[in-house]
Amino acid sequence: MSVFDIGIIALGIAVLVGVFSRRKKNVEPPNEWEQRLRALEAQWNGVIERLDFGMMRIAIDGRIVLANAQALRYVGATEHDVAQHGVRCMRTPPDVARLCMQCAQSRERIREDVWLAQQQCALHVTYAPLDDGSLDVLVVMHDVTDVRRLERVRNEFVANVTHELKTPLAAIQGFAETLRSGALRDEETALQFLHIIGEEAERLNRLIGDVLDLSRMESGALDMHFSPIELGAFVQRTVRMLDAEAAKRAIVLRTEIESEAFIEADEDRLQQILINVLANAIAYAHDGGVVCIRIEEAVGDASDGGSTRIVVRDEGIGIPQEDVPRIFERFYRVDKARTRTSGGTGLGLSIVKHLVECHRGRISIDSEVGVGTTVAIELPNVQW
Repeated sequence: MSVFDIGIIALGIAVLVGVFSRRKKNVEPPNEWEQRLRALEAQWNGVIERLDFGMMRIAIDGRIVLANAQALRYVGATEHDVAQHGVRCMRTPPDVARLCMQCAQSRERIREDVWLAQQQCALHVTYAPLDDGSLDVLVVMHDVTDVRRLERVRNEFVANVTHELKTPLAAIQGFAETLRSGALRDEETALQFLHIIGEEAERLNRLIGDVLDLSRMESGALDMHFSPIELGAFVQRTVRMLDAEAAKRAIVLRTEIESEAFIEADEDRLQQILINVLANAIAYAHDGGVVCIRIEEAVGDASDGGSTRIVVRDEGIGIPQEDVPRIFERFYRVDKARTRTSGGTGLGLSIVKHLVECHRGRISIDSEVGVGTTVAIELPNVQW
């Protein structure tokens, strides 16, 4: 049953009740029928009042015959307002009277999108003529704020991916063309260009892999394989994988294991989380600095098995406070030039956040410019 069917049934019942109540006593239907109709009208009115979309019946002269609570909230009016002033009392949507008239005359449905600035809400409004012999119009208002936001995010994502792909592709194309134009004869230059082409190709490969990972996570198609992990030994193994990267800039990776924790986690995904966070800390730490990885028992209710915190702290350049809330957004970069130079795809922290949530965990960032950044990951010890 469609939205319009519900509205028409309710309105039809209301009309029948009105007709029966106005009849003279000598032709009045049996009292039990009137009582049944009134009970049915009350039931349908209850249904309409609880709908999560707005519904109104508007007469050709501007009277509002029916309006549920959600519709009144959207138009910014009370029952008394609509009863006294009809469409004239409505602040939003702005063109209701004109579109109702147009719909009543054309006998065709009209659809429009409206942005309610005061409520920060996007509405999809449908005007439908009623086929009950009147010129009344049924107006249905759906909140599509989340839908529009998701569409905007998707469009921004496509635009960002396209931009990120074009940069390495342009570099590969440019250096390949230079080699074809004669640079191959200079062995040193040729080797340098080939090295750059290889790096850009690897960057493309990482970007495509990250996009695919993010797509699987957001669609719920990511398979998670949980198993017990001794976290201290696991962290030590992961840190060793990044020793060479840290050594290039004389950065010391220090571990502080305060809790001999065993947790249930997907080992590959947990390693992906730690590598991404540690690689970020190394990239933004000062040369010769320290990156500290600490494991500690989380403070809180342990009735469900408890949880463990992994804290990664660097003493690097830090993140401005205005950027911290956006740090997990896809392709959001605080220092765009430096991130590109380090080979980042702009999706690392977004993937980390999704993977932490897949483990039923939480991640937070605390940072101060010139002081450093602390990333705290809290994971439950036991999964479902």
